[in-house]
Amino acid sequence: MFTGTGGGNSLIERRVNNDRNPREDYGVANLDNRHALTAGGNWEPWGGLGVGATFTYYSGNPASEIVGTDVNGDGDNFDRPVRGRDDATRPILSKLDASGRAIRNGIEGSDKLQVNLRLQYVVRQGPARTAGFFWEIYNLTDRVNFDNPVSNRRSRFFGQPVVADEARTMQLGIRYTF
Repeated sequence: MFTGTGGGNSLIERRVNNDRNPREDYGVANLDNRHALTAGGNWEPWGGLGVGATFTYYSGNPASEIVGTDVNGDGDNFDRPVRGRDDATRPILSKLDASGRAIRNGIEGSDKLQVNLRLQYVVRQGPARTAGFFWEIYNLTDRVNFDNPVSNRRSRFFGQPVVADEARTMQLGIRYTF
């Protein structure tokens, strides 16, 4: 299921792509993420000085290739392309099922990799009080992490990622606990 808007079409929650033939909708789930790895650690080498980092990698979530018009007459614009009917001007990017139709969620999503770093210095002022200074860097490698490519065949950006996550950002912080 998905909700939101995209490409000028209003997306509604859908159980199946073709209400008249739900068997056409076999495929991987919208949140099928085959590979995910997260690791993190903290190290305090010397009285109050600390370093922490997290590493995250995911393979992308899949997307369904759509033609952007109501081909099967079920009242929506989310029909998947069929070999011989929809591939005259541009090839179908998705894998095809036995009938030549693009499978559900057949476009591989973009992978994401991010390293976050934290440097800190915490001064203890008695048993219950601390003063801390922090420098946090998000997306340390400044890698461009794209969202999924546009999956609507009517879009001029079809097959291209057009949205990216944030670039490297940093923040400084001070914290006093008592």
